Amino acid sequence: MKKISLGIALAVLGLASCKKDTNDKTEPTPAAVTNFNELKTSQSFDWKTSKEITINIAGLQTIAPVVGTFTVTSTDGKTTFYQALQAMDYSGSVKVTVPSHITDLHINFGTVQKTFSTSQSTINFDYLMSVTEE
Repeated sequence: MKKISLGIALAVLGLASCKKDTNDKTEPTPAAVTNFNELKTSQSFDWKTSKEITINIAGLQTIAPVVGTFTVTSTDGKTTFYQALQAMDYSGSVKVTVPSHITDLHINFGTVQKTFSTSQSTINFDYLMSVTEE
């Protein structure tokens, strides 16, 4: 009988020591937004996920017609934003839309390869390559 009383006493003590934790340390949840106009953002926040870049092309007159593929890609070459068959003597502009996180564009036309920053909305491209003296 002593073993049963001891077992019951331990069970009562064990159950009495279990209690619900009332110290809830979770952070308060923000109020649910039900309307787009209710969103609160900083005045400097930019909602755009893409940007438009205008590429001004200065054509180069040649004795014989030169036609090639004009390509605008990401610097790693994995994403092509613009590609067209174009004459080297074409002067004009091309508009490309790129994701906002793109900081540089790579432009190719045959052996002419140049990289430009997208910090400005306009890029001026020409076919002249810089020559380094040795």
